[in-house]
Amino acid sequence: VLMYHHFETEEVEPDNGVIVNIDEFEEHIKALQQAGYTTIFLSELYYIMQQSKMEKEKGIVQPELHLNKKYIVITIDDGYKSNYELMYPILQKYNMKANISVVTSLICDNYECPKQEIERMSWEDLNEMQNSGLVEIYNHTYDHKQVQNRTYADVCYSVVKGEEMLDAWYEACQNRRY
Repeated sequence: VLMYHHFETEEVEPDNGVIVNIDEFEEHIKALQQAGYTTIFLSELYYIMQQSKMEKEKGIVQPELHLNKKYIVITIDDGYKSNYELMYPILQKYNMKANISVVTSLICDNYECPKQEIERMSWEDLNEMQNSGLVEIYNHTYDHKQVQNRTYADVCYSVVKGEEMLDAWYEACQNRRY
């Protein structure tokens, strides 16, 4: 599993764990494809792991994740606009999949964004990517606040509220097109 956050067209400081130059990301994608890797969604990885578990329970002895392909999962956290503007076209170019976990309170609505340091994606961006078959959208909490010094109930609220917002978005997408 590979994890990314935000992409830039400008040069990025070495060892920056959050920002990746988009040309470097494209090199990663090309290298993975040339090495014979197939990108899969987290939902597909979960299915593979469940199949392996069921086979073990049935007494079928095979190596863990006994697959004839080399799989890799690409995850992107937070839902920055650069995911849509820079990363998504590369996924399209190479027909590769990714999983994006969004902070739901920071998603732009009707092209109006909450005030923030780095612009986030809109519901329209998420809808387009989800409909492409190349991206699955996941919950990365409602508010993205640090966990330390929060009550368990407050953390649970953030997770549940984020999930509810994604569920409402998904239901709305089923009833209309953006």
